[in-house]
Amino acid sequence: MSLYTKTGDNGETSLLGGKRVSKSSPIVESIGNIDELNSTLGLIVCELQGEVRTAKKFTEVITSVKRIQKWLFVLGGDIACVCCSEKQFGAIPKIVPEYITVLESEMDLWEKELPQQKHFLLPSGSKAALFAYQSRAICRRAERSIVIAAESFSIDPVFSKFINRLSDWLFMCFRMINHISGQKEDNVIVR
Repeated sequence: MSLYTKTGDNGETSLLGGKRVSKSSPIVESIGNIDELNSTLGLIVCELQGEVRTAKKFTEVITSVKRIQKWLFVLGGDIACVCCSEKQFGAIPKIVPEYITVLESEMDLWEKELPQQKHFLLPSGSKAALFAYQSRAICRRAERSIVIAAESFSIDPVFSKFINRLSDWLFMCFRMINHISGQKEDNVIVR
């Protein structure tokens, strides 16, 4: 099977289930933002794999990021199924509330290790931490695009809850990576 199909040459693409939509559709925008987010999570993993020898704690972060990458593939598939019938959608894995609970539990554990945050923080520190901060910004864009898509399509509310919690998780991940690396947090206090 060829990688290129030429079916999108006129500005349309197919969702799961076969429905054709414009590439300007908010559904396609959401899927693209999720894909971009997943790519930047890959950069975090790439950076941290080189650091594992200096701090074993990075192995836990890598494992969590890879798990989230898989969940983002599930989310993209869920969103691509918004026009599927229940029969078609039944075989597709789904984002479930338990994923949100896992994110919250990890954040709670990290918060116990991190110094108390008293000010807004600048994006700074290690390259891996900065990729986490950038991922958070992309995650916020993905969340906005999902909310916009929900105005026209029937989107499960758990999708926005998951992506919202993920942006919080990515901020905590940014802080945790810097903490493990021994990087000082830069606050936004202007003098």
